[in-house]
Amino acid sequence: MNGVRPRFEANCRGSPVFAPAVASRQAASAPAVACPIEIPVSETWTQALVSTARSFVKSFWYVFRIAFPLMILAAILGALVIELLPPQALIAQATVGGIILVALVGALLPVPMAFDVAIAYIARTKGVPLPYVVTVLCALGIISVFSLSVVGKTISWKVAAAAYATVAALGTLAGLLTRTLG
Repeated sequence: MNGVRPRFEANCRGSPVFAPAVASRQAASAPAVACPIEIPVSETWTQALVSTARSFVKSFWYVFRIAFPLMILAAILGALVIELLPPQALIAQATVGGIILVALVGALLPVPMAFDVAIAYIARTKGVPLPYVVTVLCALGIISVFSLSVVGKTISWKVAAAAYATVAALGTLAGLLTRTLG
């Protein structure tokens, strides 16, 4: 080639050279998807911050209004279970039914991130059988009733049910494998 690049290679080397050339030859077309966010060109930083704060407060109030009563209900039910469950039930032999129950309940409980690790550690130090602890670790922190309700309302209740069933099955499988192998 005697040190001379072909024209095609020079144009294809980088998109800054190639893209404008192609774009200038194409007819203007409407976007495939309309952007749902409208940003006024004349909006100032103050207006943008106020708009963002209003949007945040509105979204926070929606989540709080839905989640807070469920959090209170979860606290009451948790306290009720702790009071009604005899202490020797926690250190009894792990059963298949118990593993399934722990997985089904654990997948619904709303707990903060990494709280499942703390619960599992405390349960293990108190003598809870390892299959229950593994089930809690695999089912507790992945989803909760909150995320399932959001998925159910926004996407589909079938998708939410499938996600719940998947997490409960994962926890059950982990607990049963631990019971069998451990």
